[in-house]
Amino acid sequence: MFLLRFSFHLSYKFEAYDAKGAVVAGNKDKEVLVRDIWVFEKSQFHPGAYWRLCGRIPVKPGDI
Repeated sequence: MFLLRFSFHLSYKFEAYDAKGAVVAGNKDKEVLVRDIWVFEKSQFHPGAYWRLCGRIPVKPGDI
């Protein structure tokens, strides 16, 4: 089994709305720093196997 780990350090602006257009979460003017770690796997024993997402490692907010 082959494993790859990708770490993303991103800055997001996010705002969610309800059906009436009212803001229900977030703030489109405020940037939020996010660190996300994704782990992918691929079988080395099956020819033609694809990479697939097999996990996500949670990161504590203070670890950014």
